Amino acid sequence: KPLKIMDNQLAPEHIVAFLQNPWFKPETDEDTIKKYREDVKFRRRLLSMSPTGERLFLSFGEEWFSKIWWENANPKHGAHWSAKYEADIVHMAGVIALRSPILVITFGVISTRGWLRMLTVPGAGNYYKSITHMRFSHPMAYGVSIKQLEEFALRIKMATT
Repeated sequence: KPLKIMDNQLAPEHIVAFLQNPWFKPETDEDTIKKYREDVKFRRRLLSMSPTGERLFLSFGEEWFSKIWWENANPKHGAHWSAKYEADIVHMAGVIALRSPILVITFGVISTRGWLRMLTVPGAGNYYKSITHMRFSHPMAYGVSIKQLEEFALRIKMATT
């Protein structure tokens, strides 16, 4: 079913996409981690070099990948690729307040659970409910193919026509 966005004014810069949390090797210096948290272009570049980011880049294409605001549901980093932290809804809310997206995409269970918790925040839940939300499995989840990710990305891109 086609995605309906108000007035079909969706562009990649109107999208915030949440993944779960970053991870860095233990020897990664603090300046790199700080820059990752604060500089979206640097974050996007590092993401694009990861297996997750490679799949997202292939699926969304360079133009969309470079304009979507890629974020983590929890900014705390792990020391291994399997590190998992529950979503930090205060952090997520801050990103939403900063970006005012038309569409929020959550990749994986952790970020989706965070988004669903945000919908129950007294006084703010209605605002979050007014934002279009789409969810998809984590790009590296077992059984998720590039074809499925490409089809998901196409659904989003089709909303602009």
